[in-house]
Amino acid sequence: MLHFFGSQSGNNGNGGSQIGNNGNLGAQTGNNVNTGSQSGNNGNIGQNNFSGSQNSNNGNSGSQIGNNGNSGTQTGNNGNSGSQSVNNGNTGLNIDEMNIERPCHVSFKECIKQYFSQHAKCEEKYGSVPDPLIRAVSTTFLTRLNLTLSATDVIYSGLNGNIEEFYINKATDKLVITIQFRNVTFYSKDTFYRFHRRAKEPVVNVDYLFINYRSVSTTTVIPCINDLQLDKSETYAYVDDASPRFNIGPKAFVSSDPGVTGTLPALLADIPTGVQEFFLTEAPFYAAAYIQHSICDFGLNLL
Repeated sequence: MLHFFGSQSGNNGNGGSQIGNNGNLGAQTGNNVNTGSQSGNNGNIGQNNFSGSQNSNNGNSGSQIGNNGNSGTQTGNNGNSGSQSVNNGNTGLNIDEMNIERPCHVSFKECIKQYFSQHAKCEEKYGSVPDPLIRAVSTTFLTRLNLTLSATDVIYSGLNGNIEEFYINKATDKLVITIQFRNVTFYSKDTFYRFHRRAKEPVVNVDYLFINYRSVSTTTVIPCINDLQLDKSETYAYVDDASPRFNIGPKAFVSSDPGVTGTLPALLADIPTGVQEFFLTEAPFYAAAYIQHSICDFGLNLL
């Protein structure tokens, strides 16, 4: 276990001494990088305890910060001091931000449309998502319950969202867009509830399903910033409303099989997990519907 004890004095280049149990002795001086003293016990790197006194305009012990805010790290081997790095005067800079570019403000939707049309094979759209929007089939998998829901002629409302984030990452060659949806409703008069059973055929019931979410956001990551390909994108949902309002038809969980009738109490006991599973397949549809109707049409069929 390494214990670091150091005193620092200096404006931009604070020096420190190093003493190791194996007799290693050395001094360090830095320009805009502050160093502290180290006492190593055979160089074992484990829990680091930093302490020391300070007499410096800008020097901190332990985690060291120089006059220009440069930070450095130290590791010991047989009491020897390690390395120090300078990050252009930025302490704790997120390296990802160096590769991030925001070509449009999130409120400037016309700019975002133009960016898509100039960097993808798509046609700018000036309308909005139909409300209601009809979807032929929506299939979701509630794996915790061994239950598959196949909702037919689904009626959606609330898919005209607001863009909350929009940027490109030049290092990963990807575009990121986050859309916030509020007061989203999902209704299907004929939803097929398919209960999977071990070594048996599934039990299938048909009844209605209604769900209302107060708030949900989707984050879509689209590859190839110079040739955006929505069909190869990935979309994730973040649901602010972990307890949505929902109604299930009375025949949905009717069966002589106790495994089927026990599914509803299991669902009600952990609704947040059911919501997470539901959006594994719903989220891509929400995002694609908004992008293709309201930003740029890629000509993809919304299934």
